[in-house]
Amino acid sequence: MASVSSHAPSAGKGQPSVWPARLWMSAGTLAAALLGGAFLFIPNIASVTDGLLGGKGNTLVLGVGAAFVAVVMAIALVLGWLYPYKPPKRPSHTRKTIIENQPGLRSEKILEEEYEYAAQTAEQAMEHRMTLVNFYLLIAGGAGSGVVALLTGRPEVAGAAVPLLWVISVVGGLILLQLIALRKAWAGSVMQMNYIKEFFIVNADAFSARELADAFLWSPLTIPDTHRKGNVFHYSALLIALLDVGAFLGGLFALGLTTHAVLTAPASVVLALLLGALLFGGHMWVFDMQLIPTQQPQPSAPTVQQTNFVSPVVQPNTVISTREIFKGRVVTLRVDDVRLPDGTTGVREIVQHAPAVVIAPYLEDSDEFVFIEQYRDALGKALVELPAGMISPGEDPAAAARRELWEETGYEAGALRYLGPFYTSPGFTDEVLHLFLATQLRQVSGIQDTHEIAALHRISRAEALRQITARQISDGKTIIGLLWSDRELPTRV
Repeated sequence: MASVSSHAPSAGKGQPSVWPARLWMSAGTLAAALLGGAFLFIPNIASVTDGLLGGKGNTLVLGVGAAFVAVVMAIALVLGWLYPYKPPKRPSHTRKTIIENQPGLRSEKILEEEYEYAAQTAEQAMEHRMTLVNFYLLIAGGAGSGVVALLTGRPEVAGAAVPLLWVISVVGGLILLQLIALRKAWAGSVMQMNYIKEFFIVNADAFSARELADAFLWSPLTIPDTHRKGNVFHYSALLIALLDVGAFLGGLFALGLTTHAVLTAPASVVLALLLGALLFGGHMWVFDMQLIPTQQPQPSAPTVQQTNFVSPVVQPNTVISTREIFKGRVVTLRVDDVRLPDGTTGVREIVQHAPAVVIAPYLEDSDEFVFIEQYRDALGKALVELPAGMISPGEDPAAAARRELWEETGYEAGALRYLGPFYTSPGFTDEVLHLFLATQLRQVSGIQDTHEIAALHRISRAEALRQITARQISDGKTIIGLLWSDRELPTRV
């Protein structure tokens, strides 16, 4: 017994993990909290650290700064843990269909609901953009005030600038959350548009061919990559982080001026910059924590067992005798006397047939398949079919597919994908066909088998599938070839 197992791909395969950002954020929060707690609450520590930091009062100021960073990062860490990003659900291909006789499920009602949601997400995105613009204006004014306070050298002016600058830094963190919400809203609106496109696909019969042809080019497996770096969202997050760090450092040095601390000593400057770097890293870690999809466990696909006739459940028949009736160029006919598992006997007429290939030639640019028209003597009429032909003894199936494609259509395939074998009629013949999807086609000649092939036809994928449904395409290998190939190709209408 032969068996093949098939499993769904693991969730999040190839995706970055949210855990590094969580771990770094936790470590950074803990480091800032320990530093702030030590500088502020350990008795007499200032008598030691002030000298190391280059001046009296430096320990207190840097302790307050570390505590500020720890509190901000702790809040962000909690938010990142409690509200992880869950990506939008993929289109289901059967999400909604037109039911004209059921109130509320007519096509115009469904589209109205979908477009209304898309409009709401677009409006939400615009509101977030305006919030970002207002923050940039606020940071510009606050930074100017902080610079003036520092340049005056007056403690009372610097004291007023400290809360202003640190409030701006906190507001910047809130604006970062707004940016993350904007990113999520964008992802939701994109997926919602995919649902709208899916609606047209599922209900293709309700629209004219022209409406569908002008509608969409869509891959149903597309999910917006929210964590991709190097785009406007990522650069905006970097800018917000830099502005917040600048406001924090400005407030820190203004606090030092207020308390007559000397933060210009090298050790104090280095520690202040380290706190700023930690705050900057916290912004970017929150960005990742909130936008990298958490890897949700997915149930594995059920195991698919493919068995041949040798099975512990289905016992094979025993051949008592066999005799060859006819041996031709293509087929051999034999008659077998067999004994069934229950002890009864029977006669089986078996047609032995050489293996063959079927090719589904697909034109990506026009979304069309190439068909041949061939007269079939057994039926007394011509059929429109996919190219096919026998495999020569010792020939590789892929080589046979390329040869038959060229002989019957004049095309060469830049890529050839094997889709699998199938039996034509296992009730009386052992003929097996190997199906190939041929893409990146290039026409290099005309039809070579002109004595067999009457004409070539290019038929769009949607029309070919429609003809199957309408019973206009009746060749079995062509029906299987189109259906299996359509499953492998991106949805396009």
